[in-house]
Amino acid sequence: MTKTRPSFGRPCGSRRRPRSTCARSAAEPKKTSVAKPIISGKGRITEMDLWDQEVIDLLGPAFIEFKGEGGQFRFIAVEGRMDCRHGQRNGRPCVEFIWDGDDECDPASGRGWVKLQTDGSLTGHIYLHQGDDSGFKAIPFEGDEQPAAKASPRTERGHR
Repeated sequence: MTKTRPSFGRPCGSRRRPRSTCARSAAEPKKTSVAKPIISGKGRITEMDLWDQEVIDLLGPAFIEFKGEGGQFRFIAVEGRMDCRHGQRNGRPCVEFIWDGDDECDPASGRGWVKLQTDGSLTGHIYLHQGDDSGFKAIPFEGDEQPAAKASPRTERGHR
């Protein structure tokens, strides 16, 4: 009986290609930055699936704000700082994020996403790790720049 070794994607007995054929050749051009839509600005959270507006605005007007690859939000007694990844969802600019912060002064974290709608509003969902989750809608703060998709030069992740 012959023993087989795990192949991790290669058929047993296959040989690896020489390193020189796998590596990018010197003649191949480096990848340049690609314009990626980003959502930027501050939105007033006006609706949440689980709570009414009075509760949402417990510590002041509830909001979500995006600045580049970061941002922040507050609703009820939850405050968070976000690490954002911009992209597209069904052809519309969106942001997926993870966050950490506080919920009634206790450490909290989670994830979420938002999508820019054609009317300039944001719809999304926020998840509290091992806790509640809720959909929400945000509209631009009066007087503030409307959240908008802008082109941002970006290269492959990790290369700038």
